[in-house]
Amino acid sequence: MIFCNCNTGHRDIEAYKEERAENERNSLIFRGKESRLRRLIQEEDRIKAVEDIASSIELEAEARRDVLEYVEKCKKRDRLSLAYRAKEKRHHAAWRKAQEEMEREATRREVSNRLLDRRYAQLALEEEKAKKAIDAIRCAGKNFANHPFASLLE
Repeated sequence: MIFCNCNTGHRDIEAYKEERAENERNSLIFRGKESRLRRLIQEEDRIKAVEDIASSIELEAEARRDVLEYVEKCKKRDRLSLAYRAKEKRHHAAWRKAQEEMEREATRREVSNRLLDRRYAQLALEEEKAKKAIDAIRCAGKNFANHPFASLLE
């Protein structure tokens, strides 16, 4: 005798189907949660990558600004250095010109003084000769043969 309890088998099948449906729902819910978690992680990774790129771009921009500032600073330093050297060159040229002028003035004074000395020496000689000539004229009839300057008087 085969005793078939269709009702129990049918209930078992229905319970099995419900269990399978429950497992399928749970699996779908789990996969949905996993998928959502993966999307959130991917979104976080994407946001982090965008932030990293933005940070990198900002750092590059700052580096460029620093380089441009440094270049401008170097150019300014070079201009100031050039201006300083030009100023020093003008200063040295003016100093050299003043020194040359002082040397010329000293030479001119020296030459002028030498000429005056020579002139005064010649005038003194001429004055001495004139005095001797005047003395010679005064003593014109007297014999000064033994006179030390007789040769000048003749």
